[in-house]
Amino acid sequence: MYDALHESTYLSHHFDRTMHSARIVIAALLFSAVAFYNGFPLLTSDTGAYINNGYEIYLPEDRPLTYSFFLRYLSLGLTLWLPVLAQGLIISLLVYRICVLAWGERFSGKLFWILAVSTVAFTPVSWYSSQLMPDVFTGVLFLLVWLLYADPKRWNRPWYWIGLVVCNLMHNSHLLIMVMLSAGIIAMALRYDRQYLRTAFQLFGVSLFSMLLVASIHAAGGSGFTLSKGSHVFLVAKLSENGVLKKYLDDNCERYPYRLCAWKDKLPAYAWDFVWNADQPMQQLGGWEGTKTEFKAILRNIAWSPKYYTLLLYKALVDTGRQFVQTQVGDGLTPYGDNSNVYWKIHQYFDHEMPWHQASKQNNNLLGWAGYNWVYWFYLIVSSACLLFFQDEVKKNPLWVFGYVLLILFLLCNAFVTANFANVLARLQSRAIWVLPFFNLLFLLKYGLGASRK
Repeated sequence: MYDALHESTYLSHHFDRTMHSARIVIAALLFSAVAFYNGFPLLTSDTGAYINNGYEIYLPEDRPLTYSFFLRYLSLGLTLWLPVLAQGLIISLLVYRICVLAWGERFSGKLFWILAVSTVAFTPVSWYSSQLMPDVFTGVLFLLVWLLYADPKRWNRPWYWIGLVVCNLMHNSHLLIMVMLSAGIIAMALRYDRQYLRTAFQLFGVSLFSMLLVASIHAAGGSGFTLSKGSHVFLVAKLSENGVLKKYLDDNCERYPYRLCAWKDKLPAYAWDFVWNADQPMQQLGGWEGTKTEFKAILRNIAWSPKYYTLLLYKALVDTGRQFVQTQVGDGLTPYGDNSNVYWKIHQYFDHEMPWHQASKQNNNLLGWAGYNWVYWFYLIVSSACLLFFQDEVKKNPLWVFGYVLLILFLLCNAFVTANFANVLARLQSRAIWVLPFFNLLFLLKYGLGASRK
């Protein structure tokens, strides 16, 4: 009798574990839906560089090597589908864990499927998990931070910390976002509730550790102890885009013999043109290395000139606001033919997948993302508005209040960092914005349905 009961219990637990694993794997495929719709992983103009840097082990001026290694080793040298599926699996695992925490013993596969399918259908998440780009790890970054606070099981925490370090190393913007986010949490905790303080200090420490790790890797590679070899170019390009550089050059070209003065009346309107256009200042004045001395001198003088502080602050606030409301997908998802670096690198390292790339909807300009963007906007607004009807439920649980404050702070940090250290681009905010409607639906399923039944 005992043996039969024991065997029945074992089989029941084994069946449950199998069902959990099956749900996670199927959801991973679901989060990669756009890649299947496209017929190949989505590509941007940077994808070729990421692939090449992983194989050549070349440290570029504008990004770390981490995601390049992710592509190289996750692909197994066989297929670029494997990194995309791995990205979908990471999101699936985290979403599943969040669902288990949200519903506890009331958790069911039906609730998970409603949440997963709705998130894929009504948010941009699959567009980023389906891309060969590190942008997907921005949303993952927030999910890990949330789990550190929400998950009571301490043996899961080392995995979350490891995940955070890896996400930090995927993109330079993540380093700055995490420093700002953790500093903001510390300020909130000191003012309102100190129970969140310990983890906030740990987050800040992990952020600094990640920065030191990136700078040390660069130093070991002969690029100096710096977060980015090309930071001087990106910062000057941003000052060109927001108009501060023009004002500074007008004030100082008679005093300093900058070569950039010859360009002060024809500076490009966009930072990416300043950096990447062969006919524009950076390329014409000597490239990354040839402009370093002059650009650093300009940045130093602006930093020590209070007369520009008001304009810098105004431009920073305006650009952050512009970035914050960007939710569209489609940036950079253009065809990449045989005159592009993306084409050459796929041809060089994954030549057997060229037929899929050439036949993909993206390469034939058939993705048609405009209609999806209207759906994403509508769903974001409606799901956020619905929370107003259940604000009393939110207030009953301090962790939910903290979670939403943390989420808005995270989105603001992402908008500020990307808008003021890179460009105002929809891609750089929509890569993170999906977590807001995701948590809206999670909350509405947990509390809204129960309240409506009552």
